[in-house]
Amino acid sequence: NSLFREGSSTKVGGMIVEVGPDRWGRANIGFEAGVEEMKNLAENHFEKSYILVRAEGGHAKTCPVSLADVVADKNPEEFEGNKMYEVKLEEWEPLLKKMESSHFDCNFYFKN
Repeated sequence: NSLFREGSSTKVGGMIVEVGPDRWGRANIGFEAGVEEMKNLAENHFEKSYILVRAEGGHAKTCPVSLADVVADKNPEEFEGNKMYEVKLEEWEPLLKKMESSHFDCNFYFKN
């Protein structure tokens, strides 16, 4: 991804990505490599990162509020049936592990 290559002067203001760790194998990406990539985005390219969990609606089962038990943030922003919790660097691995074991896929918001 050229926007994030070393030496690039481009600053991305925000990015939303859908992540499903148990699907990484289809792209020959191991769990550890996927976690490291998410941590790299959070630590080196953006100031804050968030998980958007689904509090209601048809897709609430694929990214439920119970995932927020893994993060320290207990005061999420709420909008349109979603809750947005901040994800700290040390929370990435346990969060993604929980997602992988339950076959969840969620949206993540990274912002500067």
